[in-house]
Amino acid sequence: MILIETKVNGMNITANIREHSKIAQPQTISGRDGSFARLKGIGAASGTLDGENLHVLRVDVDEAYQGRGFGLALLQALLQKALQHGVSIDGTAFLIADEQETAGLQVYYAKMGFEDDPDYGATDHKQQHPMKAKVSVAITNIQNWRATRYSRDPAHIVSFS
Repeated sequence: MILIETKVNGMNITANIREHSKIAQPQTISGRDGSFARLKGIGAASGTLDGENLHVLRVDVDEAYQGRGFGLALLQALLQKALQHGVSIDGTAFLIADEQETAGLQVYYAKMGFEDDPDYGATDHKQQHPMKAKVSVAITNIQNWRATRYSRDPAHIVSFS
């Protein structure tokens, strides 16, 4: 089972995705069945809340799990949690695509509704590419992309806080 945990601490927002797998010999842990005791980290995302906007700082997925929609699930979880904590549906989600990681990253984010953001300001590195999207557009595009592209993935993603 795949679970995403989202948390907000002040202005910081995080999402972690883990695989919970059954162990061969269930053990009793404090009187409870420990059959889902093994956890494997798949990925993590973080950002900051800024009034009605969200600044996505990082989305990372373990290489063994890439291409299965987990990065999008993390981004979607951040956006949805941000909405619960004051970010406006009409607000803006900002992120920086790192061109060194993959040449297609900008194209990928563009499919989710992100576009170039020339007003973002200077970044620390020349390879960083600022992008932005309206929160409502990003959520809708991510939901549609995941529903069509990853509908046959056996993983069930459940968000909780």
